[in-house]
Amino acid sequence: MKSLATKAPAVSASRRKRRCHPEVKNKAFKQAKEEAEEDAEPRYGGVFKAKELPAECHSRCVKPWKEYEKCEARIEKAGEGNCASWYSDYVHCVDTCGAKVLFATLR
Repeated sequence: MKSLATKAPAVSASRRKRRCHPEVKNKAFKQAKEEAEEDAEPRYGGVFKAKELPAECHSRCVKPWKEYEKCEARIEKAGEGNCASWYSDYVHCVDTCGAKVLFATLR
């Protein structure tokens, strides 16, 4: 009966020595890293608008923000409760606005 295990093909000595020299390998990695660092900023320049979004979207979501501030004032007077639902409405408005602004930029 023949065994099912097969032997791995023999690897010649010259084939084993074909590995990359460490200096060549390091030089290639350094060059690739430098090229990646050079390309990193210009590729995405002018697209990211996260700094402008809060101000732009806050001006569009004044009504939910005013309701949240009214709730905060009531909570300060009463001393208990929370305004999580009012804040959630405001955040939803800002998120909706932010998505519209960002996707308009990408078009």
